[in-house]
Amino acid sequence: MVTGSGDAALRAETDPDLPEGPRPVAGRAGGESADSLPQARRERWADQDAPRTLPDGDPLLTHTDQINTPERASLREELIRTVIGDAQPPERGRPILYLMGGGGASGKGDVLDRLMKNKVIDGSNAVHLDPDIIKTRIPQFSQIVAAGDSRAAEVVHEESSWIAKAVLAKSMEGRLNIIYDSTLGNPDKTVNLIDDAHARGYEVRLFGVTADPEVAVRRAVERGKESKRYVPVQAQLAAHRGFSAGFEQYVEKADTVALYDTNSTSDPPFQIVQKKSDGVLRVLNESAYRKFQRKSLLNPEASGPATLYDPTREQYE
Repeated sequence: MVTGSGDAALRAETDPDLPEGPRPVAGRAGGESADSLPQARRERWADQDAPRTLPDGDPLLTHTDQINTPERASLREELIRTVIGDAQPPERGRPILYLMGGGGASGKGDVLDRLMKNKVIDGSNAVHLDPDIIKTRIPQFSQIVAAGDSRAAEVVHEESSWIAKAVLAKSMEGRLNIIYDSTLGNPDKTVNLIDDAHARGYEVRLFGVTADPEVAVRRAVERGKESKRYVPVQAQLAAHRGFSAGFEQYVEKADTVALYDTNSTSDPPFQIVQKKSDGVLRVLNESAYRKFQRKSLLNPEASGPATLYDPTREQYE
């Protein structure tokens, strides 16, 4: 069930740094022609400075999931143990799977920090599973970065994904609380994950985070310059589209849901959708939610902001 709150201002009782209520959201929810867009939005995506300093045949660029030695198996097991740490099953109640979902550079880390600070998410006895952090712990990642090459994330991607899946499986087997930071851009896999968690006795709390594609791509470019972790724009846009496309399925499955908008550079994130334990999905900011839904129609192959959407397919005016 979905209800709208109009423009009534609300404040979060449990999280003062993350207000629930609507704020004015810049821009239209519907489409705009390229001619009407500001110059910045008519331009192509900013080029990522993605240097390739290593020759293509360099052994360091061998995808690390292809390394099958006893030493490598030991390294993977050690990384799994490190991520799980000393987390223990909760003494009372069901274990909790906290899902942090949203496309790349949408602001999940900032929202998670605020939620933990305000005790909305209890990270004191939980496994914090972030595949991107796992990537940085694989030795070849830092070696490739040190060489000035941009392909570090690509080289370790499959191995880090395998390790993340192993951490998730072992944590669920141990009934540990889990904070899982992911794009959730594959609806089928995400629905299966939630179903599996419920079958294992977990409570699933979904915290979604959204930013306009133009904002997220710009952030990712700046992040790449600092972290040397480069994500192709097409892959980033596909994840944003997938999360929006699957969101209402996730809402039906998860026990509680909150969706936050992080577009502003000066104001804290604000909540635009909420589902509490009563099962009712409340839309707190309809224009922001329409913008979020609209991302389910975006074109990952877009050459720039002006070609993100097909105007003949607009349905979230």
